[in-house]
Amino acid sequence: MNEERFARAFARGKFSLKHWGKIKIKHELKARNISSTLIQIALKEIDEVDYENTLRQLAEKKWDSLRAEKNFFVKMNKLKNYLLQKGYEGEWVYECVRRMGER
Repeated sequence: MNEERFARAFARGKFSLKHWGKIKIKHELKARNISSTLIQIALKEIDEVDYENTLRQLAEKKWDSLRAEKNFFVKMNKLKNYLLQKGYEGEWVYECVRRMGER
């Protein structure tokens, strides 16, 4: 199979099905010995608007699941860690967590 085709399909699939962020996708492609150039091409397959909407939806869903957590700061930290684990960029995560905390 063509490596570029694989990398593009992998990036699209992991984002749309598992809601992985670009960092996690990039690391997985590197682990599969895909070149940096092909990784950059593959990551361009992800639409920025969809990326931001997915991040926001994941944050809202996780925030709601943490309803039982009484300590506000622990709740925010758990949300931040979850989004970072999913592979989203730190700047996006911190902005999203800040917005969730203001609600």
